[in-house]
Amino acid sequence: MKSSRQRPKQCLPPPGHGPVGDGSVLEAQKQFSVGLRAEVEKRMAKSPEEVQKEMEAIRQALFPRHAQYIDATPKALIPFEAQVAQVYEEMTGKDFPK
Repeated sequence: MKSSRQRPKQCLPPPGHGPVGDGSVLEAQKQFSVGLRAEVEKRMAKSPEEVQKEMEAIRQALFPRHAQYIDATPKALIPFEAQVAQVYEEMTGKDFPK
């Protein structure tokens, strides 16, 4: 007996902002998250203050492959820092400086 529920042939994630995308949108977001975690993992032994001082280096390491997720303007460092802080806190249990 066949199930009446069939998997869709194509993944069409609904947008939060912008047009409907395909499954590649989810894969790109996943790869950004993996890259961000890898950059933070390299710095896990450092204090939160030391990691905070390396924010621009982390952003520059990720930007070439994930530009669509990283605003390159100087004012955008604060939202990016919040992403790094979240991952750092999850991985180390240490609070990031405010």
